[in-house]
Amino acid sequence: MTTSPKAPIVSVDTLSVAYRSGGDEVPVVREVSLEVSPGRTLALVGESGSGKSTVAATLLGHLRHGSRITGGRVSVDGKDVFALPARELRRLRGGTVAMVAQNAGQALTPSMRIGRQIAEAGGEVPVTDLLEQVRLPSPRELARRYPHELSGGQQQRVAIAMAIAARPKVLVLDEPTTGLDVITQRGVLDLIGALREELGLAAVLVSHDLGVVARMADEVCVLNAGRVVETAPTRRLFAAPADPYTRRLLASVPRIADAGLAVVGEDGTREIRPRAASVGAADVADVVDVREVTIDYGASRAVDGVSFSVRRGEVLALVGESGSGKSTIAWSLAGLRVPSGGTMRAASGGGPGGSSGGPSGDGSDGRSGDGSGGGSGDGSGGRSDGPPGRSGSGGDGDLGAPRGGARSPCAAPSSSSSRTPTPRSTRGVRWATRYGGRCASSVRRGRGARRRRAPVS
Repeated sequence: MTTSPKAPIVSVDTLSVAYRSGGDEVPVVREVSLEVSPGRTLALVGESGSGKSTVAATLLGHLRHGSRITGGRVSVDGKDVFALPARELRRLRGGTVAMVAQNAGQALTPSMRIGRQIAEAGGEVPVTDLLEQVRLPSPRELARRYPHELSGGQQQRVAIAMAIAARPKVLVLDEPTTGLDVITQRGVLDLIGALREELGLAAVLVSHDLGVVARMADEVCVLNAGRVVETAPTRRLFAAPADPYTRRLLASVPRIADAGLAVVGEDGTREIRPRAASVGAADVADVVDVREVTIDYGASRAVDGVSFSVRRGEVLALVGESGSGKSTIAWSLAGLRVPSGGTMRAASGGGPGGSSGGPSGDGSDGRSGDGSGGGSGDGSGGRSDGPPGRSGSGGDGDLGAPRGGARSPCAAPSSSSSRTPTPRSTRGVRWATRYGGRCASSVRRGRGARRRRAPVS
């Protein structure tokens, strides 16, 4: 007994779209036709400018400014998308068709908590249930975070949770794994596949990554200059592409074997560098020293007991999957997040604040400390355009230890430390944003907030 194929829920019939350029219309999509059935995934592939994203956006009734449909029809769930009145079109978006954007970090509202954003997406499924469905741990705690407190993979899963909140029938995926490491990428793809099976979704995947296409798609539609040059089941297209453009597209994928390896003993060109005459103590001293640093996000620990050092002239790479703590460490080194424990120090002469290093220290160019330019020191003369940071002493700048005196978000333009504005309390949240030659800082206490501005030299 054979099962009859399901009727297509997405149908694009000879669609043509043109952009206005000056007084002319430039065709970008030319008579494209495709169909997608429930539970199936169709991939749109092709080089940049081939019309993939334009076709995908029409499923939600979106057209870029200055463009119009010059022919054809787009139907979703039996409805002509561009013939719907405004109210029904709003119901279609999110309710019938949902989209997962290319960069989830930019798609999420930075000043709104994750739970509220998911709730605003609509639907009757509780926020915590949606977060569990997209395999995010500690959903209650995560719902109270802001987007910048999540890794790239977590942001992408939140975007997927928002997309499925209203239980749509069609999911449009625009480069859903861009910028993710391979481990996180695999997890996101597995999640999308599982949700497709669980909810019976039809999916339209837009991607440059042919590896993602081979893993996710049931059928592939190849576009070139706005035209469909080939449509075929995924396995057949990768095994025996029929169109010359498709063959060139598949051949353009880099392969390690094509690069070749040098044969042992083969003559080649060598670069002989002169040996350094001498190495002084300043050349081998650590300019950044991190010892047993821990960083927490609420009840979750993002960094646990990390230690490393960097010498002058060295480049240290922090690598790991999304959510491993790489960016969190970098933010702390930049003074944007205070560690929960451990120490971060920049040695004299090498830190981001000048010759004395980080946000504290006693060098002549440090941002704070007992030397010049300090927020709580007594010297004079150093830089005055940086945040003075925590107080400290000695030749090393304390970049983020959770101890020390108060830190002012903005340094005064005067070289005298007595004029440096300092908050009345070290409690609360402090931050600084520099824009337009000025620095705006805030100190929040409970419900109230106090703001002040100080010029930046």
